[in-house]
Amino acid sequence: SSNPGAKNLDDAELTSFSGNIADRKAITKDGNRFLVGNKPIFYKGMKEKDLKIEFFMLESTDGFENKSTRGKMTEVAIRGCSQVKEWFYESGSDGELPSEWSDFKTKVMDFCLGRDVKHLRKYYDESWEEFLIRIRDFSNFQKIDDKTVFRYLRKIKMPVELKIMVHAIDNDLSVLIDRVKENGLEYRDRTTIRNIYSQKVELIKERRKGSVCFKCGKSGHFSRDCQNEEIMNVEDVNNGYCSDHKLDQRMISINGKNYQVIFDTGASSSFICSGALKLFDSLHFIYVKRHFRTIDG
Repeated sequence: SSNPGAKNLDDAELTSFSGNIADRKAITKDGNRFLVGNKPIFYKGMKEKDLKIEFFMLESTDGFENKSTRGKMTEVAIRGCSQVKEWFYESGSDGELPSEWSDFKTKVMDFCLGRDVKHLRKYYDESWEEFLIRIRDFSNFQKIDDKTVFRYLRKIKMPVELKIMVHAIDNDLSVLIDRVKENGLEYRDRTTIRNIYSQKVELIKERRKGSVCFKCGKSGHFSRDCQNEEIMNVEDVNNGYCSDHKLDQRMISINGKNYQVIFDTGASSSFICSGALKLFDSLHFIYVKRHFRTIDG
């Protein structure tokens, strides 16, 4: 075969089935075993009963009890999602893996059931001080050490000034909370959001002072907020559904003939008499040919 690795997988014997993943074990030339499958067994958001079933199935596998504690942990990490693998790698690199299998099972269950500090997220209207206090209460209840909490805080997005504090303080959450309180670091709290909104409202009011509504032609508001009677355009009149609206209709004379017209503030073109041109100081003429339609079609 041109691909001996693929042949090993094809010849691998089906050893167990847990409902989520078929575990196939293949022995390579160097004697190492590896697992392949479709979906991870251990992942975030699991139900507690499903998690206990998976641990029971794993512990019932032949030869599992004879493995070392580190070997049992590795079996779980291999069957976990990428986040479980990342947590296993970081804990192992820092020498923080539990020495007992039962303690490791508890940590994996906390992670998969959402009882880990990494599942905490800051609310939009929550201050950083409130968020850190909530993390402290949660970690005390779940008996999570400050070093694990700071490892999580150093990965999440936060203001630069607060990020510097997190990296400068030596894994003491109470000191961090006091430092945030002393410096008044209340980023994205209720007061800040309220101030941003009030500034936006003032800017909108300032823009409205010189603007003209496209519906009624009056200044001080936008067309979407218009409460006045609407000046309909010619197309709406021709469609016959604006008979109840009060339109700005007038009679004008063009070349000695009288015409009924509508003064539409949203029109792309307007007629003016030649005498009105004298009212403008400077003029710029462009000769175009365009079709116009009267109000009655």
